[in-house]
Amino acid sequence: MSLDFHVYDVAGHDRYRVDSRVLYAPDFGVPQRRRRAFFFANRLDHSVKFPSPTHFPAHAASSPTLFTLDSNYVTVRAALDDLPSLNHGEGTSPMEYDQAAHSNYQVLMRANTKLLYDHVARKLAETQYCRLASITAGQGARDLPNALKPRSHYSGAYGRLEWDSIAPTITRWVFHPGSGRLGHPADIRVITIREAARLQSFSDDFVFKGTYIQKSHQVGNAVPPLIMKAFGENAKALLSGTREHREEYGSR
Repeated sequence: MSLDFHVYDVAGHDRYRVDSRVLYAPDFGVPQRRRRAFFFANRLDHSVKFPSPTHFPAHAASSPTLFTLDSNYVTVRAALDDLPSLNHGEGTSPMEYDQAAHSNYQVLMRANTKLLYDHVARKLAETQYCRLASITAGQGARDLPNALKPRSHYSGAYGRLEWDSIAPTITRWVFHPGSGRLGHPADIRVITIREAARLQSFSDDFVFKGTYIQKSHQVGNAVPPLIMKAFGENAKALLSGTREHREEYGSR
C-alpha cells in the first residue's frame, strides 16, 4: 500500500478531510531548492486549502517594481552575505554581527536578536581544504584536478554554492564537504550551522542544542519554518471561524 493511499484511508476512517501536495520551498521565501510532500487535513467540515506561494522566479514579472522585486526567489547572497567571513576552524558562539543587513530576508532573520549563534566554521582535513581551495563558486568534484578527485562521490560532492542562485537541498550532512554542494561561495570552508539554518529559513534567534553533528541533523531534517508559517496562517484561519475564513473556504 502506498503512503498516500494509507494516509487517505486512515484519515477517511477518522472523518478527516485530507489533501496532499508537493510544495517547492522557494515559493515561500526559502532560499533552497527543496521539494517536500505535505498532507493537510481537518475534520471541521471545511475543505482543505494549501497556502499560496508568496515568492516567484525573478522573470515571472514582465516589468519589475519595488513590490515584485521583494517577492522574488531568495538567493544565497540575499540569505548569507551579511554574515562574518570566516576561515575554516574559526568562529565563536555567540558573536556579534560585523555589518548591517543587506536584504529584506536578512532583516527578517536578524529581527529578534543582537547576537549570532552557531556561526562556527568546521575545521577541514588537509585534503578537504585543498579540494575546496582548487575550485570556485558553482563548481564541484568533477572540476577538481585529477590528483584531488575522490575515487567515488555524489554528483554534487565538494561543490561550492553560487551567490546569485538558490541553494540546493540542505541535508543532515551539512558538516561534510563530500556530501553535497555545501562549500561557501567565497570562503574556503563548508557553510556553518547558522548559514545552513539561514538557508532553511530559521531566524538567527533560534539556538540549536547538542554537538555540532546533532545540530546539523536538527537543521537538515527540519521542515523550513517559512513553509510552516504559511501553513500556520491557513490553520489559524480554519480554526478561527471568522467571516473572512468562511467566505474563502466555504463549507461542504
